[in-house]
Amino acid sequence: ATAAQIIGRDPLPFSRTVTVNKGSADGIGKNAAVLSQFGVVGQTIATGTRAARVLLINDHNSGIDAIVQRSRARGVVKGALDGGCVMKYFDREAEFEGGDLVGTSGVDGIFPPGIIIGKVTVVGSD
Repeated sequence: ATAAQIIGRDPLPFSRTVTVNKGSADGIGKNAAVLSQFGVVGQTIATGTRAARVLLINDHNSGIDAIVQRSRARGVVKGALDGGCVMKYFDREAEFEGGDLVGTSGVDGIFPPGIIIGKVTVVGSD
């Protein structure tokens, strides 16, 4: 694990990326998991020698294979244009409740299993 600091943000309104002060010289490569003490932050999408660009989890281009910890329902957590996240592509029989914790499944090969992504706040049919 390598600690990094945010040194820049993308100014475009619908792009949610940041630049951190660690890069390939620090052992950081493309598609590396970026985590905080609270859970998933995003993944690296480009690296330079001393900096890397991170696609945040709430960017509309982001997607992480996920699992609901209580019911074990699997799906994909995707960023939404409103700056939040939604879970999609799950079995219609899947069970969700407000407050359920959602974590990484480990299937995508980027994030290790069991890292917290977030908590279910709203359950909808769409």
